[in-house]
Amino acid sequence: MNKILMYDIKGMTCAACVSAVEKASLKTGGVLEANASLPTEQLRIVADPTFDEAKLFKNILLTGFKIEVYDDEESLTIKQARKLKQMRIKIIYALIFLLPLMYISMGHMIGLPLPKFMAQKNSPFGFALAQLLFTVPVMIIGYRYYVNGFKNIFRAHPNMDSLIAIGTLASFFYGIYGLIMIARGQTVFAEMLYFESSAVILVLVMIGKFMEQKSTTKTTSELEKLMDLKPKTALLFDGNTYLEIPLDEVLVGNKLLVRPGDVIPTDGLIVDGSTAVNESMMTGEPLPKDKTINDEVVGGTINVTGAILIEVTHVGEDTVLSNIIKRVSEAQMKKAPIQKLADKISGVFVPIVFSLAIIAFVFWIFYQSDFSYAINIFVSVLVIACPCALGLATPTAIMTASGSAAKHGVLIASGDALEISSKASLVAFDKTGTITEGKPAVVDIISTKDLKEERILLIAASLEQKSNHPIAKALMAKTQELGYKLLKLAEFENYPGLGIKGVIAGKIYFLGNAKHLNKQKISLGQTAKITAEFSAQGKSALYLATETELIGIISIADQLKVGVKKVIASLKKKNITTALLSGDNQETVAYIAKQVGIDLYYGSLLPEDKQVIIKDLKQDHKVMMVGDGINDAIALKEAHIGVGLASGTDIAMVAGDVVLMQNDLSGLLSLIDLSAQTVKNIKQNLFWAFFYNVIGIPIAMGLLALFGGPLLNPMIAALAMSFSSVSVVLNALRLKRYKGVSL
Repeated sequence: MNKILMYDIKGMTCAACVSAVEKASLKTGGVLEANASLPTEQLRIVADPTFDEAKLFKNILLTGFKIEVYDDEESLTIKQARKLKQMRIKIIYALIFLLPLMYISMGHMIGLPLPKFMAQKNSPFGFALAQLLFTVPVMIIGYRYYVNGFKNIFRAHPNMDSLIAIGTLASFFYGIYGLIMIARGQTVFAEMLYFESSAVILVLVMIGKFMEQKSTTKTTSELEKLMDLKPKTALLFDGNTYLEIPLDEVLVGNKLLVRPGDVIPTDGLIVDGSTAVNESMMTGEPLPKDKTINDEVVGGTINVTGAILIEVTHVGEDTVLSNIIKRVSEAQMKKAPIQKLADKISGVFVPIVFSLAIIAFVFWIFYQSDFSYAINIFVSVLVIACPCALGLATPTAIMTASGSAAKHGVLIASGDALEISSKASLVAFDKTGTITEGKPAVVDIISTKDLKEERILLIAASLEQKSNHPIAKALMAKTQELGYKLLKLAEFENYPGLGIKGVIAGKIYFLGNAKHLNKQKISLGQTAKITAEFSAQGKSALYLATETELIGIISIADQLKVGVKKVIASLKKKNITTALLSGDNQETVAYIAKQVGIDLYYGSLLPEDKQVIIKDLKQDHKVMMVGDGINDAIALKEAHIGVGLASGTDIAMVAGDVVLMQNDLSGLLSLIDLSAQTVKNIKQNLFWAFFYNVIGIPIAMGLLALFGGPLLNPMIAALAMSFSSVSVVLNALRLKRYKGVSL
């Protein structure tokens, strides 16, 4: 029998690292599936009985990463927070050395004093040596970039760490060379030191990684809120008394008491009592479902009205909620990170630059027979090809665009989401809370006798004034909106799953569903056609009657959000297909879809059903999923881009790659439009980053000198490199002026 195993992996910094860990795992006998997660630093494998764990550990260690058995006693949030603290400490230590280094290397340019033993003019050697002594600690602190960078080069998968390692080491070793030349009397090299470049690049990268980790820590913290839906204890009925026990001690077959307002502790069947259960965390539907003996209840849902006794059918990892948690976690790990455009380019760029630098060095050694001349050219090539501009091209544009998006109420959690949102060819929506407001409201009031509609509403709301049921809140909200004063309620009786009975001004009234009135032997008359229309439109019928006759019908339904139709129409203009996924019945979903103009619609779905449909749609489309509830979390993770709503649950926001902060969908259009502009901006940035290299590298290789022209000094190379970085940043900053899409 196959088993699922989890491990902690230390040392992964990029997609190439993730790929290396997965490949090493799959080389291990018995491993059928391997998925590593960069944000959580975990490895999940599916293994058969022949699996050899010792071999797995050996294979992972040989790739340069540390592996440990997964520690489930310590939460992922605590692990991430500890890592964040370690990164913060490293940055502080690095800054302690960087600041005096910058003072020594740059201070004299603006007239800052230096002791004579390290002043450039008085003691060039002391000036260079002091910079070396302050640079080395920074490089030691950032040693992981060198380990990972060169490790990926040796695997033939160079990434941004590889570029950082090459660029900083080129500057550092040229500084060492300069120090040696100064010691030999060539003091001119005191003006050609690049120690501070190595240190600055490393510290900036550390800060960037720290910010990335901070975001990841927050995400994992929010993700664990899903697990908090499980209550910690349950009320066990032993046949005579009730005993509060830890949830971990509950067994299949136990009987548990669930009081009104309690979270149902685990999956089970009702064996006594009846109630209404809020299952919105499962179905997304706002109206509680009536439950009675032999009906199933799901752990994590909320018992709203009556006390019930349930017989436990599933515990622990077998419950529906645990399955959702597991699916969200697996979807997060299986979702392969999109390879950044700059990383793809660097895979070709790094070996080409290295090859050109070596070719130029060898050529000039033979042509000039001058090592100093050749090393000058070698370093010039590497310095002008420093990864600064290339490294800034993508993240600067994404950072700026993310800031602009935030101003328009769109929070983007990853550069991948921003980069691929414009490519979405299908947008799938959850219904309740996404397309609709997510809370019941009074829609129709029909009088079947001579009473006015206002009177029907007032009597119904007055009967419900002692109830906390969502329908009662909808009736109360409507009367408050119209400014009516509630009537005095003399008596009140609740019939769980059916309705209520009350006395107003000495007269008995019944309010509830059709079953409620049938039990009171009150005829519903010729109302079947009306209520059938209500049902087709997703409305729930509420009947109001006296002791002898029906006097009115009130429909309760969820309302469409403002601007939804315009958003759907705008998506269609972009040739984007739309779909509606809901736990509501197929008839209601079809009505809503046609009402707003959505192309495809699917009803009566459980969370895992939504995931399956998204997976199928991904065969032909780049899919964006928009949802607001826990029931949408798996689908949000399964989609190419998941969009959560801030008005929804925390887990929906965490599962999404993008969060819409405003309670409408207009932000989707801004997301798609801004994504297109950002991709265009990134391509422009990469063009400028390479434009300088295409022009500068041949000059740095000595092309002009070959024809009697000047030789490119490494300082000029560094200046050109800086200019390319500045142009990239300025171009990216244009995204700050983004105005958003208005309907």
